Amino acid sequence: MKPGLWETEERWLKSGGDDMSSSGLGQAHVQRMCVTVAMSKGDWDWLIWKTTLEAPFERQEDCARPKVSHSGARMTFETTCKTSGDTTVSRGETVIAPDQATTKVKQESLTSGTSVRETQMTMKFLGDDCGGLQPLDEAVKRAAEIKPGLWETRVLEVEADGKDMLEQMQKREEALARTQAPSKFSPLADRKCVSAAAAKGEWLTLLVHHEEGCTSPEISRSGNRMTFKRTCGPTRVSASEMASKVTAKVEVEITNETSVEIVMTNVLHGTGEHTLVHKSQMTLLGSDCGDALPLWPPPY
Repeated sequence: MKPGLWETEERWLKSGGDDMSSSGLGQAHVQRMCVTVAMSKGDWDWLIWKTTLEAPFERQEDCARPKVSHSGARMTFETTCKTSGDTTVSRGETVIAPDQATTKVKQESLTSGTSVRETQMTMKFLGDDCGGLQPLDEAVKRAAEIKPGLWETRVLEVEADGKDMLEQMQKREEALARTQAPSKFSPLADRKCVSAAAAKGEWLTLLVHHEEGCTSPEISRSGNRMTFKRTCGPTRVSASEMASKVTAKVEVEITNETSVEIVMTNVLHGTGEHTLVHKSQMTLLGSDCGDALPLWPPPY
């Protein structure tokens, strides 16, 4: 694949068997990313993984390693995940043409036998010049280097307009645990395998990315603390609610190579102003990831 400016457009085609083309969720979700020369050496597999397959593996301890096959300009993949007592299988196909690729993914529940959702992702090359959208500065990535291995991210604080929401989330999780089969995934404590490549600052791209309608992140750094700020135009915050503008700030403090603190603050502007704050702690558990799959580069 070529280094330069790439655009991805994702649409929900179906959800739970319902046509989503005319709903809010059916609207295109557009992102742009600047692919460096180093990133481009991963060929199409890297971009397809990064934009299409990576999200399900936020619950990677409950997912099987993807089965991937290539045949000419076509790439097919399949993986199975277990979440909250349900087993789902995701099957997809990517058709590659010069400077672009189209991927369709269908997710089905093996437990109930019903369709969970269908999505389509289109990726296209816009040009050699990334313009104002530049990859993370090498100095920033060097400052963000951490040790590779199995990392746990634990939620410390969640606030909505100054109101503590963490206790409510904990009670909800405890209630689900009493009624559903055990799951390794928890919205309050997640584990990720950080590869040697991702540990060299690339893991920051999981927190900082560019979306259509958003400004490129403004980056400031002071010692081991980095701050990323950006503003987005009209943004859908739920299936029925739009914010006229969102101001987002991500603060990352690298305590050392084995500990990272992250504070994410979103201010939603619309009929009123709402502030959401999410604070979490990343801690290295060990160098052995066990069965956990690396989020970057592709684990196949």
